[in-house]
Amino acid sequence: MRETLPSWRLLNNEMNKLRDLKYLLVICFYVLLLLAFLSIDSENLIIGYDFICLFTILFIVDFLTGIVHFFLDYYPLKTEIIPIYNYRGDRKTERFNYLKKEAFRNYNIIDKISYNFKIHHNKPMHLSKKIYTHLCFETIVPSLLLVCIVFLLKPNQSDLKLILSSTALFICNIQYIHTCVHGRETFVFVRSLITWAQKYHIIYPFKIHAEHHKYISANFCLLTGWGNVVLNPIIKIVLQKTNIRERSGLFLSKY
Repeated sequence: MRETLPSWRLLNNEMNKLRDLKYLLVICFYVLLLLAFLSIDSENLIIGYDFICLFTILFIVDFLTGIVHFFLDYYPLKTEIIPIYNYRGDRKTERFNYLKKEAFRNYNIIDKISYNFKIHHNKPMHLSKKIYTHLCFETIVPSLLLVCIVFLLKPNQSDLKLILSSTALFICNIQYIHTCVHGRETFVFVRSLITWAQKYHIIYPFKIHAEHHKYISANFCLLTGWGNVVLNPIIKIVLQKTNIRERSGLFLSKY
């Protein structure tokens, strides 16, 4: 029997609306972020204190990205989603988008987020082809919350404003940094900056992330990689004591 598919126009309209929402939210974030930085009184800053606090917060955020990354990678794939995960045809077609939508019809938001993140293990370059606004959208909510908090602070709380604004900027760009580690084509200046940051372990180097993709058992932190020192031993114990590896769906196919 020939498979009948509904009109593609409705599906395309839904995707266009979501794309416009992503653009709008990212633009709003950067406008608010600029205003947040402009509200900082540089004369009240204690630079040494700010650097210590910022590096501490980056370590904590990096550690948290590792926990979220581990959860999404090992969140079990539902039976109906597995054929979409292992789909070998062209994923850019309207037909695939329809089949994907049908597969997720009865599942929750966590299933969708987990799939969208997990798929880059099956298609490593899939993540690198996403546009910047899509990447920022994945972490836009916590980024916006931090920026909004800045406007609730008193004018003389410049140090806290700087720390929160800088942290929001890093969080918003977590997935963009991730794609740059994957080898994303970007501006020469950005590529040079990423290479320099990797050299001095401000951002995790490609070699460490390649090991993560090979074994998917360590190095889950996605911002600086500093948190892996603490998280790797914990994950090792979790993988040894549970069966989540088999349930994850990560190892159903070779990539």
